[in-house]
Amino acid sequence: MTPGGAVVVGMMLLTGSEWGLPGGGESLSVQFIDGRVPGGSGCNRFGGCYSQDGATVRISQLISTHMACADDGMRKERDGLAMLAAVRPVDARHAVLVLNDAAGTILVTLACCDWDERINEKQRAEKLLLRPPAVVH
Repeated sequence: MTPGGAVVVGMMLLTGSEWGLPGGGESLSVQFIDGRVPGGSGCNRFGGCYSQDGATVRISQLISTHMACADDGMRKERDGLAMLAAVRPVDARHAVLVLNDAAGTILVTLACCDWDERINEKQRAEKLLLRPPAVVH
């Protein structure tokens, strides 16, 4: 552990990192923030807790919103949350995070991303058009 409590994995700090499926879109995305794991699983948002000891990560107490999604989307979300709960060893290198189960089987490979990259192009354009308010003296 570092003095701030963050764990180093493969020379990379997992705390404060943001990950998503390569290609982005409305798919699995997760952040690791001071023992919490907020994220998105397609149609819904989720949150939970995580702990880490070296390369072993345990994600627990997962909860999610319950928006109405297509049946296929709901199945994918259930599977995705179950997969996160099964994560144990991880390997984080070169902007890639590989999540494995207890047997060492790869569950998913995620790419490092900036949470802001998850906004759509319209929102991005609107964000760029925002200007600071004028200062009146």
